[in-house]
Amino acid sequence: MNTPNKKPSIYSMKLHDVIVLTPTSIQGTAVSHYSIMRVAGGWIYQVWDTEKQDYIRETFVPFNNDFQTNQP
Repeated sequence: MNTPNKKPSIYSMKLHDVIVLTPTSIQGTAVSHYSIMRVAGGWIYQVWDTEKQDYIRETFVPFNNDFQTNQP
């Protein structure tokens, strides 16, 4: 269960869910948007460049229980 001030856990995401992270900006203009997509076997971290209108980086991160925090 998510509370308003609690950020979602990547471990609670369902297949193809996306979490959009805070964009980076230069002098108030957003230049990159970051997102995390749940895929089979892990997640894809994506960086979208607003000037190039293209993904400039996509990284697959495999699932690993070692980093999962125990939640009641």
